[in-house]
Amino acid sequence: VSTVMSASTQTLRYPGYMNNDLVGMIASLIPTPRCHFLTTSYTPFTSDKIEQ
Repeated sequence: VSTVMSASTQTLRYPGYMNNDLVGMIASLIPTPRCHFLTTSYTPFTSDKIEQ
């Protein structure tokens, strides 16, 4: 959901001539080219194996 919201409101947050195509929009959402693979992840706090 957050990816869709950030991509759909990106033209409102960064108005200008550089953000008129899809490549320009995605390039401004990635802070550095080497960090493009980082995503938010969630880890469960409990595990069934601990209770054994």
